[in-house]
Amino acid sequence: MKNSAIRALMCTFFALTVCSCGTLPSSSESSFETLESSASEYYTEVCLSTDETASSLETSGNSSESLDYHSLPGGSILSIGSSAAPTMRKLAFTLNKDQVSYGVSANDRYITGDVIIPDTYNGLPVTIICPKGFYDCWDITSVVISDSVTSIAENAFAYCYKMTSVTIGSGVTQIRQNAFYHCDGLQNITIPGNVKTVMYQAFRACFGLQTVILEDGVRTLDSEVFLNCQNLVSIEIPSSVTSIGKGFASGSEDLVSINVDDDNPRYSSLDGVLYDKEKTEVILCPLRKASCALPDTVVRIGDNAFEESRVSSIALPETVFSIGRNAFRRANIGGPLALPDSLETLDYGAFSYCQNLTSVAVGSGIHTLGQSAFSGCKWLQSIDLSGNLETIDCDAFSGCTYLQSLEIPENVRSIGGYAFSLCTHLTSITINPGVRSIESYSFNKCIALADINFSGTLDEWNSILIGENCFISCPTITVTCTDGNVIINA
Repeated sequence: MKNSAIRALMCTFFALTVCSCGTLPSSSESSFETLESSASEYYTEVCLSTDETASSLETSGNSSESLDYHSLPGGSILSIGSSAAPTMRKLAFTLNKDQVSYGVSANDRYITGDVIIPDTYNGLPVTIICPKGFYDCWDITSVVISDSVTSIAENAFAYCYKMTSVTIGSGVTQIRQNAFYHCDGLQNITIPGNVKTVMYQAFRACFGLQTVILEDGVRTLDSEVFLNCQNLVSIEIPSSVTSIGKGFASGSEDLVSINVDDDNPRYSSLDGVLYDKEKTEVILCPLRKASCALPDTVVRIGDNAFEESRVSSIALPETVFSIGRNAFRRANIGGPLALPDSLETLDYGAFSYCQNLTSVAVGSGIHTLGQSAFSGCKWLQSIDLSGNLETIDCDAFSGCTYLQSLEIPENVRSIGGYAFSLCTHLTSITINPGVRSIESYSFNKCIALADINFSGTLDEWNSILIGENCFISCPTITVTCTDGNVIINA
């Protein structure tokens, strides 16, 4: 009985060797004997512990006693018996580098149904869901992760589209990047307090995710953890969270509220908007909110804070002195916008692609308009620039299609490259003699620009450093100076 089972196991082992090598061994008889010996040893040492187990191998295919998957030499996986335990049949195990624990992954991507990660395998704990362990396993419907697991590795469950439920065990301390990327079937997730870190884009593009509950004990939410979770409605943040990365829930179109426990020492919330503890910085306004009243404690609008939000208007308190990168990029803000005199810094792309803005008044505190500050504001028709402005950075107003006229204040020294490129309705500009340089392509493709009014002399105009192709693809332009005219593109 035992010999026939050994021979069956040996034949399977031999077939696996042929598959992995691609050719038959040079000496079939010798190799066959070696394999028979190896299989006999493995069978005795790993698979069989008693004669009763040996006899179970020869029972019918319906026997519930049949042995399950085991790691063979070289990392192969072998199924013993025609019927195995439902979950174990789906899993493959890899001995970790520490030699005292296992990582687990799918036996193949076509596994279906519920998956239960065991505590142990071959007498050793299962501690890691391997990188890409269940990657692209579309038909998994639920996962229960045992308490022995300490880490869910990168891309572990990425593209498990139909997975609707995940139970995270009490041993897990970190969820690594993209671990649950595009798990579209997930609607609710509770991250227990034993998880200390949720890493970069861990739940990115989980389109079905609606609510997230972080239990007390979670400390770090990395950048873009819930990026583009389009149906996410609310996030509850406990007192234990002390680090939240940039844009941790950016692109989550249905997000209405972020609620922070009152005892959190680093963060707070007001009307569903996320702030630092003292409410001096706006960290994130949920995209679904249509209005937001900022308290007068706010001094900074953080990077990406209102990016793509539905807020239609914003009143900036006179306390605000800084607006971060892409703070209002593609926001729904419309009508006129007045920047307070307290504002000193307007960073890269601050109001870029705010397509509903019609006019902007820049306060007296700004000396430099940041790169792409109002780039792509298609319907922006008028700009009131402060007399204290000194630098208009590159692309600052590029693509402001309906901007019709422009006056550059007397203190401006530099106009950056592409600053007014593609302002196709711009017909006239007033430039003061304080300007020292107009960089390359500054007025590229301003196809309606016909007049530049320069309030200095011809010599002063000619002393300006005008970059290459500054007025390329523009019509003939007349520069009117106090003592004569200059023709461009004649």
